[in-house]
Amino acid sequence: MPISITHKILRNTGWNFVARIIHIPVSIGLIPFIIGRVGPEWYGVWVALFALVDYFSLLDLGMGAATIKYVAEYHASGNLRKIGDVVLSTCLFNLIFLPPLLLCHVFSDEILAVFKIAPKDFVDVRLIFDGVLLNFAASQV
Repeated sequence: MPISITHKILRNTGWNFVARIIHIPVSIGLIPFIIGRVGPEWYGVWVALFALVDYFSLLDLGMGAATIKYVAEYHASGNLRKIGDVVLSTCLFNLIFLPPLLLCHVFSDEILAVFKIAPKDFVDVRLIFDGVLLNFAASQV
């Protein structure tokens, strides 16, 4: 017997709720572990850089969610040409992030100077910063 749509929605919503509830204590529990491993200064660098990425992620203006919705819709209807159009449009839209990412890389010393990082750690922090930029670029694809 096929599962009703209502049952599927309730089941999926329940699993999403459980995942989010589990995520909270795991995230909070990881904080002391990470601080114990890398120290409070490096933890601060990590949090600050990923906070910047999270703020910039807001600039996708819902494009990621829209892409998922339309790809699923067109896949269900068997319209592969429309899937290609959606993916191409999303990729073209995400190209707007390329110039700011390149500028952030070029001016990384100036950007990181705001954080008043110890000179002995600056090279490592710049490497992490470039990794965060790369992570953001990859997440947009």
